[in-house]
Amino acid sequence: MSACNCIDQTNAALVAHNTELGVVHIMSEPSWSRRIAITTNVIEKRRGAKPVRIVARFCPLCGVSYGEQQPAAEEVQGDG
Repeated sequence: MSACNCIDQTNAALVAHNTELGVVHIMSEPSWSRRIAITTNVIEKRRGAKPVRIVARFCPLCGVSYGEQQPAAEEVQGDG
């Protein structure tokens, strides 16, 4: 469960546009949490180039902390 209800509220509003937020599920004690994933696009197409996904520590919609702080290396993940 996330610290706020922004994901559910925003996804409900996006249904009319046939879209939803990109989220990642993170296992942390004591349960799973959902966080908004900010996606990126590759600028120059090269062999092996993959976009990265940035996982926020705070909700980018309302600013509420998602809770536990994780090292930055775990926050930026490849999409492959």
